[in-house]
Amino acid sequence: MFMPIKPSFRVILAVFLVLMMGCGNSKDKIEPFLLVGDSDSFSLEEMIVRFGDGRELIITDQETLGKVTSLLKSIRLHKVGTEPNGVGQLYQLEMKSGSTHIRFSSGLYLNRAQYEARPESARRELDEYIVTLGRAPYPDLLPGLPAR
Repeated sequence: MFMPIKPSFRVILAVFLVLMMGCGNSKDKIEPFLLVGDSDSFSLEEMIVRFGDGRELIITDQETLGKVTSLLKSIRLHKVGTEPNGVGQLYQLEMKSGSTHIRFSSGLYLNRAQYEARPESARRELDEYIVTLGRAPYPDLLPGLPAR
């Protein structure tokens, strides 16, 4: 004979199951940024930077692309969620390497997933470099951000 389950127990059981399913995310390993594309063969050919104020910068200079690649390789990512609408970002990068296209934003959204950066200093260095690149042609770019 079965006893009916009280509604309060159902709620507790549901919360427990949701928490247990969410616990699997804590085991996500930290990956180098360029693991998303094959890091051995990943070589940027072009990068389009779209700043939060709508301005764009297309970069094809190999020295600059090499510096961005180096900065990206220093970032380790830990997946924490999925991408919202991208509002409020300093910039978005659209990068091309052969047939591989990667979209990355300053809010650490990469190909429609959100990540945390480790170490945080690597992400800050990338942000500062991208903003500095943008301020060369647009001196008044993102005026609320202090110059570095």
